[in-house]
Amino acid sequence: METIGPVKIRLTRETSSIANYHHPCWAFKKGRQGLFPADHCIKIIGHIVTAENISKTMIIRTCALDSGTLTADTEIVRISHCGHFKFEGFHYTGCVQACDSDGCNSSEDCSRVIYFFTLLLLTVVDLLRA
Repeated sequence: METIGPVKIRLTRETSSIANYHHPCWAFKKGRQGLFPADHCIKIIGHIVTAENISKTMIIRTCALDSGTLTADTEIVRISHCGHFKFEGFHYTGCVQACDSDGCNSSEDCSRVIYFFTLLLLTVVDLLRA
């Protein structure tokens, strides 16, 4: 695990993930100093194909705060965006997704674990009824 500033990065051969979420998650607010309780989850996911024709994915999960401005285009939490972006010198294609419900930007690995335990629980319940 590497650290860049306050952000932790998990690097694998094909996927890089940055997790900057801590409960409670605190974020900056426009026009204010300090940190405030965040009210949205943010997930940035980007895809790149390297010169060696290797497909890679980068995922950043963090939180943000709606600063209460009048227009949605100045608030990252109000509108999800997709397109091209540059991160640490590499050009990615991907999306910035925002949501305001608990656990709304879960990872694929977490979803698989939940699916597995749900299936296991249903099997045990079925065996107990027999």
